[in-house]
Amino acid sequence: MSLGFRWRRDGWLVGSVVLATVIIATAAVVGSSSTEAVRPVPSGGPALEPLPAGRFGRATLVYWGCATDCYPVVRFGDGREFEVPTDATSTRGVTLSPDGRWLGYPLGTGLVVRDLVGSSAEHRFGSPAVGRRMTAWAWSADSAVLLVSDEGADQVPTGFTLLWVEDGTRMPLPAWPGHEVLGVRLPVQLLVAQPNAPAGSHVDLALTTATGEIATWFTVDAAAQLRAGERLVPNGVRFSGTGTGFEAVVLNRDDDPTAVLRFGTNDAEDPIIRHDLPTTGSGRWSYLGVGPDGTAFAHHEQGRTRLRYLAPDGTINPGPDLPPDPVRVVPPGVAVY
Repeated sequence: MSLGFRWRRDGWLVGSVVLATVIIATAAVVGSSSTEAVRPVPSGGPALEPLPAGRFGRATLVYWGCATDCYPVVRFGDGREFEVPTDATSTRGVTLSPDGRWLGYPLGTGLVVRDLVGSSAEHRFGSPAVGRRMTAWAWSADSAVLLVSDEGADQVPTGFTLLWVEDGTRMPLPAWPGHEVLGVRLPVQLLVAQPNAPAGSHVDLALTTATGEIATWFTVDAAAQLRAGERLVPNGVRFSGTGTGFEAVVLNRDDDPTAVLRFGTNDAEDPIIRHDLPTTGSGRWSYLGVGPDGTAFAHHEQGRTRLRYLAPDGTINPGPDLPPDPVRVVPPGVAVY
């Protein structure tokens, strides 16, 4: 779910906040009776061995080598790469937990979450309704829980399940028609927005109780931090990489990201801090999401794409090297819906 932003024709997310669509990684699988679907042979992309069972260490990213009809590839810290063993060749629904330990991917109408570091167990979810599927929605910053949605062909959730990946504990949570769930943190609390509100200088957000009821609404007014032609989108706010605060991506008239606003609480007196993206040289930025190393961006310049992290202090740090021509990249803590 792209939170009110858009994808460029080249497949990169422009001015877009992507929630962590995840599947639980103790080899947690969210799936129905049809999760064991036959894996088709794609015609595009690199020919790599599917990820076998076993322990591999923490993964550093997932990427796609083509726009359609190829499987995503997971890369590990030692440089090894494998095809993600999903039966879906689209660029939707694969994710890594923030710590790189859990890999989630679609399988049939379900979802699989594998532990890449510890055990090789799997958690499996399935929707009781025909024509529906389970989709990973958001990770907590500490990788402890994954929010999973039950959704139909319109990709609109009718309910959620919170999964604790270590022991498989599950907690049902309601969906809110007309609202967008933007993230989850512990103790259990969801961040919610009204997705159809107009873009501008302020956004209205809500926090839920531990049982999923909306507890309070609050407004973030960023008029003093925005420049001419800039705006916020209502559902473009996320919990920070630590889970203790919030952040929002600033877009320009072309829907390109220009800065990140960070604020610590929902208190009207809490300061909003602006961190600008570098504007020197050529190239453009694409927003990927929030992870443990900061806010992740792809920088496209002179035929090459690089992964960069905007750290909490505003510095830009390099991420792992990317393949020469990735169509899409998912760093830890980020998911593509």
